[in-house]
Amino acid sequence: MKSFSFLALLAVVANAAQDLQYENYTFEKFLQEFNLKYHPSEIAARRTIFENELQRIRSHNSKNLSWKEGINKFSALTMSEKKSLTGRNKRSAKSSQHVLTNAQPLPSDFVVEDLEKLPRSVDWRKDGIVSAVKDQGYCGSCWAFASTAVVESHVAKATGLLFDLSVEQVNLNEIAVTFRISYIFCRLRCVLQTLITVVEVADAMAPLLKLPSNT
Repeated sequence: MKSFSFLALLAVVANAAQDLQYENYTFEKFLQEFNLKYHPSEIAARRTIFENELQRIRSHNSKNLSWKEGINKFSALTMSEKKSLTGRNKRSAKSSQHVLTNAQPLPSDFVVEDLEKLPRSVDWRKDGIVSAVKDQGYCGSCWAFASTAVVESHVAKATGLLFDLSVEQVNLNEIAVTFRISYIFCRLRCVLQTLITVVEVADAMAPLLKLPSNT
């Protein structure tokens, strides 16, 4: 009971600290913290976007919900700029109608527990099996970030060792395969184009060399 009370107290202190963090937070502090530089002509617009976002975050955090919001380097971007970073086209995903073709049955010893036996909530961060959030930037390989995070957590859960795996290596392997396939098709196209050229040249020179035409 004492440990629970202590954890609850820590949560209250952490929430209060975050609220105080944004109490006197300014646009200038935001630019300094995230090392952002905007053209003088857009400073006023960026400031307005940031202040609206800060007000929204303060309003959300004041509701004492189960999660808090915070400022990050995207807090002065327009909605269209944020959407350009998502990298996923929902319409395209729906229209493609991907179907699993290699689904496997569940193991024979797989057991589905009753909901009453499961914990009401689990925070894997407290167990030390979730690595820090990575900055994907403008990279569209969200699958690589998700894949490495899953592997990191499963390894940590099984061994107690939390590794920070290389997203770049996973992504580069995929790119390497793509390059190989593209290279093969490129070479085939070059060979085909060469054959077409040879045939065209032969047809053009046939009258001069008194050769039978291919056409």
